[in-house]
This record gives sequence, C-alpha cells and structure tokens, in this order.
Amino acid sequence: MGKLLSIVIPVYNTYSLIERCLDSLLKSKENCFEVLIINDGSTDNSLLLCEQISAIDKRVKVFTKTNGGLSSARNYGINVSTGEYIQFLDSDDCLANGAIDILIDHAKNCDFDVYEFGYKTIKNGKTVEEYLPIQIDGERTLANILEKTHFRWYAWKYLFRKSFLVSNGLFFPEGINYEDVYLIPRALSLVSHIAPIMIEAYEYQLGRPGSITSKPNLKNELNRLTTVKKNFEFFDSLSDRRLKMELLNNISKEFYASLSSYSFFAGEEKKTLLKELKGTKFIVKYTKNGKQKIVRFLIPLFGLRIVAKLLHFRRMVKKHDSF
Repeated sequence: MGKLLSIVIPVYNTYSLIERCLDSLLKSKENCFEVLIINDGSTDNSLLLCEQISAIDKRVKVFTKTNGGLSSARNYGINVSTGEYIQFLDSDDCLANGAIDILIDHAKNCDFDVYEFGYKTIKNGKTVEEYLPIQIDGERTLANILEKTHFRWYAWKYLFRKSFLVSNGLFFPEGINYEDVYLIPRALSLVSHIAPIMIEAYEYQLGRPGSITSKPNLKNELNRLTTVKKNFEFFDSLSDRRLKMELLNNISKEFYASLSSYSFFAGEEKKTLLKELKGTKFIVKYTKNGKQKIVRFLIPLFGLRIVAKLLHFRRMVKKHDSF
C-alpha cells in the first residue's frame, strides 16, 4: 500500500552522521511516510547501521546499489518510492524538530505539485543562514520569485508530487555535480504555483569534509560551468521571455562563483579552468542585478584573469564571515 510521503536518503560512508539524520524523522508518531535509505555502495558500516535501524522501525526501508553518485541514488529512490510526495534528504543533514509532522500536514490537507519550505544553514555548529520562502502577492510562480530574490536550487527544500516528476521525465542528471542547479529550475518552470510552507524545516550542514562545498576542485568547477551551458540552452528555449531572462540572470551567478575559484588552482588545472571560463563568458551579459553586475563590467576592461584575482582577494578578506 502506498504512503503519503517518501523521504529519499542517499547514503555513502556517513556512518557517524546517518543516525542523527534518521532520528529527526523517526521521532514522529506518523505512519503515513516511508524512509528510503539508498545505500550507494558504502564501504564503512553505514549499511549495517541502517539495517539495524530498519529492523526496529519498519518505516525505514534499505536498498543497496552499486556506487553511482548522488543523482543515481536519488533517481533510484524516485523509482522505488510508493509515496504520493517525495522529499530528498542528505544523510549528513536532518530535519528540524517536529518538521516532518508539519510537512505531512500540508501534504494531507493541500493539493499542489510542489511545496517549498525553509531551512537553516549550519557551519561548525553555528547557524550562518536562515531562509523562509519569500511571500508574494498573487501566484508564487518561478518568475515572480526570481524577480524578488536570488534563488538557490537546493532539491531538499521541496516536496514534489511523484507523478509530477515522473510524468515530466524529471530525473537528476547522472555523472555530474550541480544536479540540483540542472533539475530544479526545469521542474519549477512547469508549475503555476509553488506552495510555501513557512517553517525552517531543513538543517543543512555546510562544509563537511569530502562534500562538494568543502573546497574548490577542478571537476566541480567544470561541472558547474557545464551546467551553466546546459541550462542556457534550456532557458533560451522558453517562450515566456520574462521567466527566461530571470533564469538567465540567476544562472549567470554560477559563472562568477567559478571565476572567484580560479586563483585556487595552478598549472594545467588553471589553464583548463580558464579555457572553460572563456567558453562560458557569454552568460555574463544576462546579469542584471547584485554585486555580480559590477564584475560584469570589469571583465571586458581587465580580462578574466585579473578580475579573478580581484575576486579571490575579496574572498580571502571576507573569509572569516563567509559560508
């Protein structure tokens, strides 16, 4: 029998963290949700621990697959889920106390394809960012939201109706990072209303060693720029010009993030990144607001390398309060 909500948790070598993640869900007395552990070829004791927890609480189901990365594990979870709605939860993060019950209540009593909820970003045990869905007069369309704020594409801050994802072929791209930046704008561009849930339900742990946010590396930056180009192709095909321009402005900010990482590299890696930056530079003409607009006008004056050095210097000066 199907459930109301499936929570998909990819697990890869997070033995020391997964129990806390699961505990944030299993405190709930609700039985209308399932927790799907997708063990993505872990080599530590993560699988054993998850199986032990599953034996105690039947709401937890454990699946094991060959290692294929985050997107592969999430897609596996979509396919095996029985819930009407799906939420993606990373195994090193958790939901806030009582949040699962509030999400379930919205899924029970409302009828939308997509819900957005808030989150906290936590670094070294301290909250460094708090986010709630922006309030908008009228429909919360993607264009209206993007016009009001710089939007982040985290997949875990949504409830998605499973049939909406599957019927529209909305699966994560495998073999590449920045999968959220690729998929989420495609999904949100298809709905006429993104329903808000006004709680900070998700607790995002920033900078765990080994995560893609922990330090710059060439593969991640090349993946980011590849995603920028792929998204440009999709956004440019949209018939809604207002939505198209808001999305292009948003995705252009990813280019500046890679540019600011340029000075962390040396030798051949630096040359490779510079080549890709040059091939993606066209996106800056769509930047219309924010601090990046200033950088947009500096690039033709001084060139990518000098501007990258300026951004790196600024990044180092602000490092003590950046996240």
